[in-house]
Amino acid sequence: LQIKEKTLPELNDEFAKSFGVESMEALGQGLKENLTQEQQNARERDVRNQVIKVLMDQVKCELPESIVKQQTKSTVYDIVRENQNRGMSNEDIEKHKDAIYDAASTSARERIKVIFVLGEIAEKEKIQPAAEEVNHEIQHMAEHYKIKPKQMLKKLKDQNAISEVYERIVSRKVVEFLLSKAKITEIDRPKIPITV
Repeated sequence: LQIKEKTLPELNDEFAKSFGVESMEALGQGLKENLTQEQQNARERDVRNQVIKVLMDQVKCELPESIVKQQTKSTVYDIVRENQNRGMSNEDIEKHKDAIYDAASTSARERIKVIFVLGEIAEKEKIQPAAEEVNHEIQHMAEHYKIKPKQMLKKLKDQNAISEVYERIVSRKVVEFLLSKAKITEIDRPKIPITV
């Protein structure tokens, strides 16, 4: 039997240099800025989600069942694949198939309603993505998948998925439009102090 002891590195400028900065002070400042940005991003996401929720609560509409079924099927597939990747057995997935289907159906209806309503607002307000926005989105996707933008574009075309890129950009622009028109009231929340 061999006993090993973990030793933590000394927190000094040498340690900071392993992260590409010159000093512990610079590392601490970088971490603080990253955490502050994450808090800001989370706050903005929260506001966007609340605006969409309020809008969806106010809009009542019938959704095309064929599209709901297609989206539900796709969502079921995603849930099953995700659970398999987590190590869930096919037997367990089979036992929970009704719950999986119900969750997928609810999610599909919500997603389609959001897409439909945002699409209607985009049409009414003439909100469309500019070519440079589409190119930027494809470049961002290419970076995420670690491939060249031309390869990403070809992949999207082969999968007939360019329209999804347009939808994503339009949805984002519509939400930005809604935020510009919304009356947002902030409530006091306890602030999490950032200390590094």
